Amino acid sequence: MSKTALVAAGAFAAGKNKSNIPKERPSTLEQSVAMKPIAWLLIAGVVGFVIVKAGKGVSEAFKKWQNGRDILNEKKQLEKTQKLSYPISQYQIFAGTLYDAFEGVQTNEPRIKGVFSQMKNNLDVLKLIEVYGSRDGGAYLWSPKMTLIEQIPYDMEDSEIETYINAPLRARGITYQF
Repeated sequence: MSKTALVAAGAFAAGKNKSNIPKERPSTLEQSVAMKPIAWLLIAGVVGFVIVKAGKGVSEAFKKWQNGRDILNEKKQLEKTQKLSYPISQYQIFAGTLYDAFEGVQTNEPRIKGVFSQMKNNLDVLKLIEVYGSRDGGAYLWSPKMTLIEQIPYDMEDSEIETYINAPLRARGITYQF
């Protein structure tokens, strides 16, 4: 064999041996993660996503709480000048009827109009909102819990709200509108 062939064979063998030497692997999770910036970016993204989602949930809960407080304050003011037209059990029946009308794929507008046509004053409407509370969104599993104030525009178009809710309320001199 020539001298050049021996040198080439030696270089090949030396290179081959280098590739056969196992690389040192990290022995702990900390070493593994610290060595991979992409893993850090992924972790930061997940943490950021969780923080944003939690923030939105807190914000929505605060809005619902604030709306509830406003209605309760309005109700307290109206109780000084108006009286409820029905016993509490009747408002529970009204609320159940509305929930049933919203539930399912198609909203039952005549049932909704039937309930709002029985309201006699603003206090009745606010009591109905209070008793309705926050209920399951209805037709779909992913529907969130909603108050009556949220459920109406979620299930009805503006023209339907006007026809089946606001017009019957105005006909009875009720100023509270949806």
